[in-house]
Amino acid sequence: MIVWMWLALAGAAEPVSCNEVSLPSPEQALSVAWVSPAGQSVKRNARVQVVSTAELRRFMVTHEDRTVGRMLRVLGMRKRDGDPNKRYKVTVFDVSSAELCRPLDSEDGAVLAGIRTCDKTNLGRHTNGCGTTVDHQTGDAGLVLYQGTWADLARNGFCVLPAQRFVSAATER
Repeated sequence: MIVWMWLALAGAAEPVSCNEVSLPSPEQALSVAWVSPAGQSVKRNARVQVVSTAELRRFMVTHEDRTVGRMLRVLGMRKRDGDPNKRYKVTVFDVSSAELCRPLDSEDGAVLAGIRTCDKTNLGRHTNGCGTTVDHQTGDAGLVLYQGTWADLARNGFCVLPAQRFVSAATER
């Protein structure tokens, strides 16, 4: 009975069809953001999933609910809009698009809209396999997603902001 209920709830949101997702070609140099719990760190060669900083700011400005919880939801990191109990941070990097790859459920190394694809074994729960984050409450595609190693992303430096400050700054403009 419990398994049946779980399966029914898991199938409630329709999966996104990759045919409906259009991935843009990024600029040669762009700013990307990695959103993570405040205490989380990664090793030098670990891959992290990032989104365009401008796209994340634009999302926060254009949506009525401008909270950390809503930002986490569009990134596929939370199911509810409410603010989380633990603190989150936003790490911003300036990178070359050549240092990024797209986490797609496709052959590793193929090029799509100017970016190579990542090995599909690196797909996380935050993505739909079509190159975007997924809103776990609605099942809708979220923001365009990229991956890069910490070493490549941090090569030109980085800035770490509390998520609440990022949301506040994005919505004040």
